[in-house]
Amino acid sequence: METLEQQIDQMEKSLKPLQHFILPQGTPCAAFAHLGRAVCRRAERRVVALDSHEKLSPLIPAYLNRLSDFFFVLARWVNRQEGGTETAWINPLGDPGAPQPDKLSASLGKLEHEKERRKSLFEKTSEELQKKKAEAERNFRQNVDQIRKEGGKVEKPVREIDLD
Repeated sequence: METLEQQIDQMEKSLKPLQHFILPQGTPCAAFAHLGRAVCRRAERRVVALDSHEKLSPLIPAYLNRLSDFFFVLARWVNRQEGGTETAWINPLGDPGAPQPDKLSASLGKLEHEKERRKSLFEKTSEELQKKKAEAERNFRQNVDQIRKEGGKVEKPVREIDLD
């Protein structure tokens, strides 16, 4: 169990602390880690039920609990490494201690949160496309310069290529 603790601690060093529960999603690898966590939790519940009939070592449920924690942190770590998403779960009923909001307000809050997440994703994608366009233009100019340097002729393109 000590090895699991060390691995969890190592991965958590590169992760932001959680402020909310998160939805189990992300890259395919992260999704499998979330699935592994769900299987561990199910096994843990069954071991606890079995323990009421057969006396088991207390290390078994403790190990399954830490293993499921490992899979959870692994999923978050993989998503961070592979650029996957991490979406906060927002309770539609709001904070249990706070006055209950109506479902419409909760849904609008979720939509606003998702809108902001998609906006940043769009901006990131747009920046990447602009970089690729600039790189393609730079490569094209370098190739043209190399052809001219070697004495070849370069004809002007019939029309400009739109890379957007």
